[in-house]
Amino acid sequence: MMNKRLKQGSTFLLAVALTFPLLTLPGAKAASAIDTGQKCSIEFDISGNSSELLSASIPVNLYKVASVDESGNYTVTDAFTGLDLSSVSADNLDTAAATWAAHAKEAQGKLTDSDGKTVVEPTETVTLQNGRGTATGLKTGLYLVDTPEVVTTNYTYTFTPYLVSLPTNNYYSNGNDTWIYDLTCILRYAYCANDP
Repeated sequence: MMNKRLKQGSTFLLAVALTFPLLTLPGAKAASAIDTGQKCSIEFDISGNSSELLSASIPVNLYKVASVDESGNYTVTDAFTGLDLSSVSADNLDTAAATWAAHAKEAQGKLTDSDGKTVVEPTETVTLQNGRGTATGLKTGLYLVDTPEVVTTNYTYTFTPYLVSLPTNNYYSNGNDTWIYDLTCILRYAYCANDP
């Protein structure tokens, strides 16, 4: 008899809400221009207290979806042609998070062809050890963060893809429009028990 216990590490809406400051269009309210020559970094951290997940080596793939100019305008890269980033407005906080989540799923869909063959290679891959890892030397732009499913002895962990802007600012959360080139992101996941 198959008896699956479903456990939710965090809901999709919580993940979007907690990462929303990283997802807003940074150019809308920033006082200074983006230094497009500045190198950026992202430190990843696994949330929660799953010792099983913390002991696993977890690859996190970053794909550069778009470049960004000094004013915060994005230009989609060739691999993500057709992804329309103009429809997101940071001024409409009610729909912006859902729109960004939809763009992340659409971008993730461009990673493989109709046969499931990989057609876009990661710009950078970071392997998390003890739940942490850092990508350094990244160019400014918009990146898709995509973490493959992780299967451990007891659980299967699924991660939500999301888009992150390098750099970003916290204008919409605290009014500070200073560009942040070194970010910390928390990876959110859902998990379910593996069948015995």
